[in-house]
Amino acid sequence: MLASLLELLAANDDRRCMAIGDLNAGLPIDSTHEVPYFKPESRLPRLLESGWVDAYRHGNGDAREFSHWNNSRGNGFLLDHALVAPGLLDAVTGAVLVHEVAGIPLLSIPGDPRTRGAVSDHSALVVDLNVEVATAVA
Repeated sequence: MLASLLELLAANDDRRCMAIGDLNAGLPIDSTHEVPYFKPESRLPRLLESGWVDAYRHGNGDAREFSHWNNSRGNGFLLDHALVAPGLLDAVTGAVLVHEVAGIPLLSIPGDPRTRGAVSDHSALVVDLNVEVATAVA
């Protein structure tokens, strides 16, 4: 999967686009545990080396946040990412993780009654774009 994603990013790095989703990967700062997919040599750092930018980290720095909760480890991980092509980065005005909407939890945490009825085991990653900048002809 990593090789295919790296090829896709390389083929589109001159376009104004994003690759968004659950990459099951993170940066070492995203975990308090020794987890293989958060080591510096794991897939997300390699994707970022291609020149694409993690929209959440771009706007939030090293803020500790999670998009998925691992009950066996008792902590959350930031596994969901929006990778932004260099040509679209100027249009990104913010990125946040949303854990509930109108009082309804999005992220289900096993054993936590406050999250009963949640719609997913992941929170929503919302990326704000300035549409005028994003659609401007370069």
